[in-house]
Parts: sequence; C-alpha cells; structure tokens
Amino acid sequence: MTSSILATVGLIIDIVGVVLVMKYDPGRPLAVRDSKGEEVLLPLGSSAERKVGARLFSWGAYLIVLGFLVQILSQWVR
Repeated sequence: MTSSILATVGLIIDIVGVVLVMKYDPGRPLAVRDSKGEEVLLPLGSSAERKVGARLFSWGAYLIVLGFLVQILSQWVR
C-alpha cells in the first residue's frame, strides 16, 4: 500500500468521524423558559436516544484519532 493511499484512507476515516461528532453532539440541550421566566436547559430525546447518541459521538472521536494516526503512519510507509 503506498503512502498516498494510506493518507487518503486516514483522511476518509477523519471525515466520517467528524460527521458522527457533528451529528450526535451530546452537548446541545434545548433552552426553554419556565413559569418564573428563568432559563432551563432540557436534554433532547429520550434516555435511550441520548445513550445511542453518546456512543456514536464516542465512535466519531475514536475515528478522528484513528484517522490522524493512519495519516501519520503514512509518512513512514514507502
């Protein structure tokens, strides 16, 4: 496998990881106002949906790290 193919594979892995992180970002709650006018942050989705989203977010982060490692490895492959 040539270094350019390996670098391309690493970049594709990075892109897939970023898409997962952007789509399943667990840190975006919904801001609403209660009856007293105070802002309250509510998590979106059910508990099961948040659990799946957190898992996919983690996979995305792992894929980003893996993609960068593959790109670094491609620099040593001749």
